[in-house]
Amino acid sequence: MKSFLSHITDSIPGDTVHELDQWCFVFPSKRAGLYFMELLQNRFQGSTFWSPDVLSVEEFVYKFAGHTPGDDISMVFRLFEVYRSLEPTLTFEKFYSWGQVLLSDFDEIDRYLVDSKKLYKGLKSLEDIDQAFGDNEEMKKAYQRFVQLFVSDINTELATRFVKNWERIHKAYDLFAEKMEREQLFYSGKIYRMLAEGLQENRITISYKKVVLAGFNALSASEEVIFKTLLEQGIGEVYWDCDQLYMHDDREEAGDFLRVYKKKWNFDNIHWITTNMLDQPKTISITGCPQLVAQARYAGHILENKQLPKNRDTAFILADENMLMPVLHAIRAPAINITMGYPVRNTSLYQFVLEVLNLHAETRMYKTGKMYASSRVLRLLESTLVSPVFIDISESITDFIREERLKWVAADEIVQKCDGHWLKHIFLANESVDSLLNNVNAFLVELFYHIKNSGEEKDDTSPEIIFHGVRQLKRFAENIQKQSFTPDFKFLAQLFGESFRGLKIPFSGEPLDGLQVMGFLETRALDFKHVVLLGVNENKLPRSGFGNSYIPFVARKAFGLPTFEEHEAIYAYHFKRVLQRAETIHILYDTEVAIDGSGEKSRFILQLMNKVGDGNHNLSVIENNVSIPYRHMETDAAELIVHKSPSVMEKLNRYVLSDGEGKIISPTRLITYIDCNMRFYLQYVARIPETELLSDKIDKRIFGNILHKAVEFLYQPYTQKTLTTNDLKAIASQENISKKVKEALLDQQVIHPNHDLSGSDILLESVLKKLLKKIIDQDLRRLPFVIGSLEEKLKGGIRLPDGREVTLGGLVDRIDLQDAENGKVHTIIDYKSGKVEFVGSSRQTIDDPEAYIQPYFEDGRYKAGFQAYYYVLLYRKNNPDAQVKAAIYQLAKLSDGMKLLRKNSIISDDILEAYRKNLVALIEDILNPDIPFTQTKDTQKCVYCPYTAICGR
Repeated sequence: MKSFLSHITDSIPGDTVHELDQWCFVFPSKRAGLYFMELLQNRFQGSTFWSPDVLSVEEFVYKFAGHTPGDDISMVFRLFEVYRSLEPTLTFEKFYSWGQVLLSDFDEIDRYLVDSKKLYKGLKSLEDIDQAFGDNEEMKKAYQRFVQLFVSDINTELATRFVKNWERIHKAYDLFAEKMEREQLFYSGKIYRMLAEGLQENRITISYKKVVLAGFNALSASEEVIFKTLLEQGIGEVYWDCDQLYMHDDREEAGDFLRVYKKKWNFDNIHWITTNMLDQPKTISITGCPQLVAQARYAGHILENKQLPKNRDTAFILADENMLMPVLHAIRAPAINITMGYPVRNTSLYQFVLEVLNLHAETRMYKTGKMYASSRVLRLLESTLVSPVFIDISESITDFIREERLKWVAADEIVQKCDGHWLKHIFLANESVDSLLNNVNAFLVELFYHIKNSGEEKDDTSPEIIFHGVRQLKRFAENIQKQSFTPDFKFLAQLFGESFRGLKIPFSGEPLDGLQVMGFLETRALDFKHVVLLGVNENKLPRSGFGNSYIPFVARKAFGLPTFEEHEAIYAYHFKRVLQRAETIHILYDTEVAIDGSGEKSRFILQLMNKVGDGNHNLSVIENNVSIPYRHMETDAAELIVHKSPSVMEKLNRYVLSDGEGKIISPTRLITYIDCNMRFYLQYVARIPETELLSDKIDKRIFGNILHKAVEFLYQPYTQKTLTTNDLKAIASQENISKKVKEALLDQQVIHPNHDLSGSDILLESVLKKLLKKIIDQDLRRLPFVIGSLEEKLKGGIRLPDGREVTLGGLVDRIDLQDAENGKVHTIIDYKSGKVEFVGSSRQTIDDPEAYIQPYFEDGRYKAGFQAYYYVLLYRKNNPDAQVKAAIYQLAKLSDGMKLLRKNSIISDDILEAYRKNLVALIEDILNPDIPFTQTKDTQKCVYCPYTAICGR
């Protein structure tokens, strides 16, 4: 079937080719203009002629109005200055959110040529009201009640406040219009109004012999004036694209606007290009898929198995822009042209800058200076913009925060650990908004050149994305600097989010070549033989959220301003128009409905099914559902394998001692490898962050940290001393325990200085006191003994068979010393707040050390014992002659006392040697380039793993 744009090129008389440079073709979007120019060249192939101007409607309006609009942030700032003259006590923080709504209302008032005086005073005459609402008596009565607010003596507080605000908004509109005129800076709607009124009053002349306007549907009032004026002057020609399906049925909202224009405009230079989609052979498949990724994968399946041509005849149309990256990963084609910008808010860049601003917005001041929330610092260090670039520094700071169990960390200390590298820019303690934005900008500029020179770019960390981000950030900073007030850091983060929210990065490529991937509204005036529509759900198609407004619905109806009804009719038209000339159509929707019932398949699907339900047409319709994630339909969940490439080995070799010290291998990392070496890779090599590493809530980990610190504070004054019953009674006094618990809560930043305990803190204190009392009671039974050290850092090297050496390290909770027949016995004690499992007693009786030790290296369930032997091995390296035992305090079962490994016996040399050999073998496996990282076979371990989305378990 001939495309809509082909109808236009074919209608151009051949003898006018040499005057086309005096013509202008206006389309809803620039993309349609590119397709048109190609068709025009083919139409007059062999002729030499000057090209006409081909413009989008915005370009046409801005060209002849003589202005381009200011950005939204600048306009909101200027509107605030106006509004503050009416309300001097108003702050920008309070104004900003509803100031945006106000600006949107003003834009619509001008775009739809509304008389602001009438709008804000209300229609008074019955004749005007009748004209606005016709025979709709319900709307008439509703509007009359609205008008009564301004003329009656209604004295309710709500009515009085509404009238007062309504009048103030009217004054702001007039003052804002004067300010824009003085500064010659306008919003888009005002520019449309300027051109419409300029054409009506003959103050503006269109310098073309002919203006062709094609592919439009719903026109604003200003666009109607522009179109009609051009038609009346004889220089305009309008081409409408429609289908009998919705043009001849008043119940079809898709044809609402076109039916109106057909009735009220009777010009010879209006052309109707009409199709009949029900009469054309089409195959329509409607498929429900669970969630976005399944839709994307199914779309890739359609492209391959349905043998759709991988060229410009095929279009993937996304009703949900969040589907762009999943779709691009799911489809394969020699060339893909993306006709939509990629939202900056979906990039690592946006999240990173927002996180930096939030980091500085949430600082606390202590005597030592500014402190940052550790959770914010960790998220920044694990960002894809930091971690791959500053591997050693980010891991060093991360380990420092975790080992010290810090909830807040000093800004100066973080900057010092950045070791002079440009990473410090994001952690410098800024005193002003200007310095903060300058430092963020400095970091991004350095990052831009680093990625560009190294070539280490990913999907959303390319130099192009960073370049656009830096440019927008600079413009944002300039806007802030021009204002008469300075926002605080918290509000700055909000402003940044709003400023960048709508920013999109254009994709570069050949627009007329390859498979087409585009947003829904980019299809305007374009036709494709094969269409795959994705995300056809309610709230996406039609898109939910008409937009906030201070103008009531009845007032909008009275003055011809758009409402949700017009909004939905626009989407209905574009949905049906994209189907008009297509031969094969695949419509995909998400079957996962929200709890509130929202997100069902679009009503447009139901309407289409209703239309074709009688079977009296040439359409073939197939309906089906994909009931499981689509990857399982393509293949049997292939095992995920990561081979140790040179880049992976480079990261692993940081554990090997070279000229300096190697990175410490902690027992936690080794246990993670034993449990699932793929998780070890994702967490410690690829450094993909877990969902939430530090939380403000008191989870098990934080509770354990507080308890460890409380024990340390209780026993610290008694280290290196033989404890007596009186000592432990003094330690166990209610006053002392309360004091040390509060110190621990302060140290872990759960409470703040000079603040009394309240709420959940009181309950937490009570639980801690009981646990500490039980620990002390258990220690009373073991007297006499000496506490040798608390929270001691152990460190030592271990040599591999090939001569390489790695560093082991860890933090021991407590080491006790007791006299025995053969000298002092050193007991390494570890407190465990979680579940503890021990190797069975039958294993403990085995004389073979290798058979006894082996389970600790086969199953992560025995991590408590694995860690205990790890500490014993390190301790013996530093104290070769020491007699050492290993014990575990299981906090959940303190009444059972300490659990000593090997039935309270000294850890023998042969046991330690067996442990050492297995440990060496484990580390060799980790560093072996021929052993890839694979998933655990025990899927029960995947249930609570934070990486299941990556592994697909």
